Amino acid sequence: MTPSSLKSCFKLGGWLAILTIAVLSLVPGEMRPHTLSVSQLEHVIAYAITGALLAAGYPILNQRILVVAGLTCYAGILEIIQLWVPGRTSKIIDLVAGASGALAGVLLVLALQSWLFRTAEHRPAPLSSKLRG
Repeated sequence: MTPSSLKSCFKLGGWLAILTIAVLSLVPGEMRPHTLSVSQLEHVIAYAITGALLAAGYPILNQRILVVAGLTCYAGILEIIQLWVPGRTSKIIDLVAGASGALAGVLLVLALQSWLFRTAEHRPAPLSSKLRG
């Protein structure tokens, strides 16, 4: 898989995650599946995965800043819309959990890329290049 197609896969995954968050956030309360006992942890994980996928798909720093800002606004908008969804409540702590997750996901990708870059710098040159030189 080429770097370009891999980047496209991350972008697609991120946008599908955004759609999934909307569906799970806006269905009536009794229809929503609960996977963890603490709903804020669900928010952190969902937004961290989304943030990481989008950060991997949009590698420029300004784009990553927009990912965090955009997901934070998105979480806020969804919380406001939940005021009109039967069986749902809107909580500031859920917005904070979503924003924290988005930031954590982007920072995770930054840390992973930094680690991979340092590892590649210290990797010994292939034997074929040593034989030529």
